[in-house]
Amino acid sequence: MLIKKRVLRLTAAVLLLALTDISAILAQLIGHAESAFSTDFYISGIVAIGALYFYYRRKYSRVLRNKETLEAYWIKQTDERNTAIALNTSTACFRLTLLLLGISGVVSSFFSRTVTMTIGYIIIGIVILYAGLRLYYSKKY
Repeated sequence: MLIKKRVLRLTAAVLLLALTDISAILAQLIGHAESAFSTDFYISGIVAIGALYFYYRRKYSRVLRNKETLEAYWIKQTDERNTAIALNTSTACFRLTLLLLGISGVVSSFFSRTVTMTIGYIIIGIVILYAGLRLYYSKKY
C-alpha cells in the first residue's frame, strides 16, 4: 500500500509539473513569457522529474510483482539501522550546513553587507524552521 501511495504521489507531481511546463511554453508562444530561460528551466525540470518518475515507477512495479522482493523491500525500508544512519547523517549535515553558513557570513562581511545580511537571514530562517519542527515532533512523539 505504501508503494502504491508513492506511485500516486509521483504521478501527481509529474502531472502538476507538466501543466506548469505547458503553461510556460504557451506563454512563450503567445509572447507573455519573461524570457526563454524560464521556459527552458521549466522544460529541463519536467524532463528530470519525468525521468525520475519512470525510474521509480519501474522500480516499484518490479517490487510489486514478486512477494519475496516486496517483503525484502519492506524490511529494507523499515530497518532500524537504516533509520539510525539516516538520522545521524541528517543531523551531521544540518550542523555542517549551519557551520559553513556561519563561516561564509563572516567571510562575506569583508566584501558585501547585502550578502552578509542574506546569509544571516538564511541562518535565522533555518534555526526557526528547526525549532518549529523540533516542537512539532516533540508533541507528536
